[in-house]
Amino acid sequence: MSFPKILQIEPTNSCNFGCIMCMRNFFSAPQGFMNMSLYRKIIEEAEGQVKRLVLYGQGEPLFHPNFIQMIALAREFMGLDVQLFFSTNGSLLNRDVADKLLKTYKVDEISFSVDTTDFAKLERIRIGAVSEVIFKNLKYVAELKKKLDYDFKLGVEAVVMKSNIDDLPDLVKNMSEIGVDYIVVSQMIPYTELISHDTAYLTVSREIIEMVGDIARLDWEIVRRAVYESYSFMYGHLLSRESELSLKEIWNQAKRLGLEVNLPLLIEKRDTIRLIKKAEENFKIVKEITESNGILIDIPEIFVNTKKRSCPYIEKEAMVIRHDGKVTPCFNFIYSHPIYVNNHIRMDNEVILGNVSKQTIEEIWNSKQYLDLRERLKNISDNVPWCGDCPYSTLGCWFTRNNKMDCYGNEPSCSECLYSVGIAKCII
Repeated sequence: MSFPKILQIEPTNSCNFGCIMCMRNFFSAPQGFMNMSLYRKIIEEAEGQVKRLVLYGQGEPLFHPNFIQMIALAREFMGLDVQLFFSTNGSLLNRDVADKLLKTYKVDEISFSVDTTDFAKLERIRIGAVSEVIFKNLKYVAELKKKLDYDFKLGVEAVVMKSNIDDLPDLVKNMSEIGVDYIVVSQMIPYTELISHDTAYLTVSREIIEMVGDIARLDWEIVRRAVYESYSFMYGHLLSRESELSLKEIWNQAKRLGLEVNLPLLIEKRDTIRLIKKAEENFKIVKEITESNGILIDIPEIFVNTKKRSCPYIEKEAMVIRHDGKVTPCFNFIYSHPIYVNNHIRMDNEVILGNVSKQTIEEIWNSKQYLDLRERLKNISDNVPWCGDCPYSTLGCWFTRNNKMDCYGNEPSCSECLYSVGIAKCII
């Protein structure tokens, strides 16, 4: 019987912020806090089994009234061999809390969520934030890090979108000066069509963009002309076949590369194509900054390589436990929520594989449903379709309405998962 190497436990799905891009704005699950007796049960079962304990979910972990006690219990049962990590908005991690977590309980890693050094903009993105407090707390932890007698890692997570993409170089430079160890940059996940207009990526391959070239900028006129040209030859009017032949060549070239062409998506996203060039320029700049300052940076993808997909939770053998004890395979399936992807709305329903209040972690992890899911996702590129290059996804394919099943028959469907293609990032 195997056991997960990483446990991600959600202390609470409540938060003191109302960030504009957060899933919490779009799910209807009741808010709550993990019961300490349930938490103790989990920790006792995981003793000597897991290598890393991740304490955050769809909420601010420090908002849990007993969060420090959670850390203390983890150290009591698991010792110093287990890495303790949590991600925070930084607002509640004041000097006293930081001293207890780092000096007393030797937390191994903390990541602050900071999207820009523009205080006014940060407060518009992370509603409820007081920028001065967040940066004060971040700087204190960075200074404290220098005095610790163990290897502590300090990180920053940034979500990029149209409104802050140009702020990224200044943010990275500032974080380098403060002394963080790493920066993780993630593209924004759009839960509505309105939010999708602020994204700086495409869910198609770079090869398709280069292949299509200027055709996508011609709007639907290129398609209409191709249809007219095709019919003209059928009925003897003999119009020019320029558009028809151009589209045929694109489709033939894509076929030779083993790709599909989602022309409707490319046409609808031509403004995003222009924004992507700006994103690429900024990503190049921040890589140079981090390299010269000796810190790590994880940059998100802008295009999709369908043959290099992977599930972070499967790769790292991680399990997610919600605050109510329900077990889910990943961060995306933790609660039911809509997502706007490939120019259509999709409902990703929560995927529950068990409940640790009624079962053991080992029983759930080794259940047939969980084993089958992990086996399938080990080779996600071959076993799961990618809908981004498929025109049917943009035109209303039944399989893209929700995550119930994909066109290969997989349940649940991971066919449009932005985490699997490196566009969205999760730290575990």
